[in-house]
Amino acid sequence: MDLESVEKFCQEKGLEMASVLLGKYDSADFEISSRGIEREIYEVATSYSRILFFEAKQPLRKSVSGAVKAHLSGRFDGKQVQKMKDADLVAHWIKSEVIRELEDRSIFL
Repeated sequence: MDLESVEKFCQEKGLEMASVLLGKYDSADFEISSRGIEREIYEVATSYSRILFFEAKQPLRKSVSGAVKAHLSGRFDGKQVQKMKDADLVAHWIKSEVIRELEDRSIFL
């Protein structure tokens, strides 16, 4: 898988998930249940990530994995990122896209 395909996948799934969440919860729910919603986002993102790798039948290329790790390094300790498997890296990228989309709509977790 190339970086462009992974990035497009993460952005698309992030946008889809944000739309579903905005339809499911109101702004007060995001404030009251932020941890639960964040956990829900990660669980769904992990499922999407697993589907991506199941369908692709191949891991990330080393260069792509490095680029994804660089993308996530702002949100995590570098040691944590280095230990993550490909599916976890993609799941966290999807989650970051969901959070970014929600923040663009003034919803903060």
